[in-house]
Amino acid sequence: MKSAIDAEGCFIIKESSTLMKDVNSLNTYQPADDAKESTMPTIEHKGKSYEIDHDGFLLNPPDWDENWVEYIKNLEGLPKLSENHLKIMDALRVHFKSKGYTPKVSNLSKCVGFSLTRIYELFPSGPGKGACRMAGVPKPSG
Repeated sequence: MKSAIDAEGCFIIKESSTLMKDVNSLNTYQPADDAKESTMPTIEHKGKSYEIDHDGFLLNPPDWDENWVEYIKNLEGLPKLSENHLKIMDALRVHFKSKGYTPKVSNLSKCVGFSLTRIYELFPSGPGKGACRMAGVPKPSG
């Protein structure tokens, strides 16, 4: 899905496209110096290594790809992803790309038009953990 952000900071889904299209567009992200310690864990999935923080979030959002999404989908116990999953991930990635931070859960709920209950149905571990980890963006603050 192709998205934009309106004047109030909400996500506008303009047209359908592949979610993976803008994977390389986040290459300006730099984790905080204290987040990138040499003791950070690394996971491997299908032959690719991913450096993660202690909560399981990608340290380098440009590393996000379909394999990462599959890895988190399996951790979440989801049999498959729906258009609603993709809409939430796209909204998180667009917001992070344009603003430099992950939106608060209440803003995400408002902007995608899903209740918090619905987001928890889609991502059992919640929007801050499951959705953000799957989208390859840092966990929201607050």
